[in-house]
Amino acid sequence: MNPKQQGLRMVEAFYSHRIEGPELVEHHRLLKGAGEARELIDQYPWASEIVLTEELG
Repeated sequence: MNPKQQGLRMVEAFYSHRIEGPELVEHHRLLKGAGEARELIDQYPWASEIVLTEELG
C-alpha cells in the first residue's frame, strides 16, 4: 500500500435522484472517508425526492 494511502478509507457510493424531470439518474462516487459521506448525505435533495416518490410512486 502506498504510504499516502495508509489510513485512508475509501467509500464507494451508489445512489439515484432526479435532476430534471421525473426520471431517476444513477450516480456513482468514490468518497474519501466518513466526512465526504456525511457531506453527500447532507447535500442529497431529501425533501424533493420524498415528494416526487409519493407523487410518482
